[in-house]
Amino acid sequence: MNNIVNLLSQLPSSDYDRSAIFSMFFAGCMSDDLAVRSMMKHRLYAIEDTFGNIYDLIGQMEQLWRTRMVLVSQHGPAALVPWRECLYRSWENRTVLLL
Repeated sequence: MNNIVNLLSQLPSSDYDRSAIFSMFFAGCMSDDLAVRSMMKHRLYAIEDTFGNIYDLIGQMEQLWRTRMVLVSQHGPAALVPWRECLYRSWENRTVLLL
């Protein structure tokens, strides 16, 4: 994750960010660093949302952050967030295209 963050921080936002949506989403989800979370969120917002799921993806990332905060408060910093289950529950009846 640190490699993704370091490389993206060296590059300006561009049309090519669409090719890294999945990587940015997971880097944002897996980080406890508020600066990294903010950077990933802003990079995702900068992507033209022609398919309509960027805002849903950002909402899911924010939900995973809230889930992580609860789990860390209950179990400590090594708590694992069940991101697959969270995504499945949120999107089980929808088609999601991550481009």
